[in-house]
Amino acid sequence: MLAADVGVLAEMVELYSLGALFAPEDPAALARCVQEFDVSAFAPDTARFQQDHSPQAFVEAVLQSYRGEAEG
Repeated sequence: MLAADVGVLAEMVELYSLGALFAPEDPAALARCVQEFDVSAFAPDTARFQQDHSPQAFVEAVLQSYRGEAEG
């Protein structure tokens, strides 16, 4: 995944090694990112991402929110 380095999407890309980031609103940065992205070296942590964002994890987060519990 190639994403602008802004917001939650950028945080997820970094946290789970899901791809590469480029400077927002910079077409040249996007072009460099596309050209330099090495698919063969791409090793996303998709297993952890899927575990952290499973339907069960979502339900647990919603229930914690309703209970007023802080995230663990």
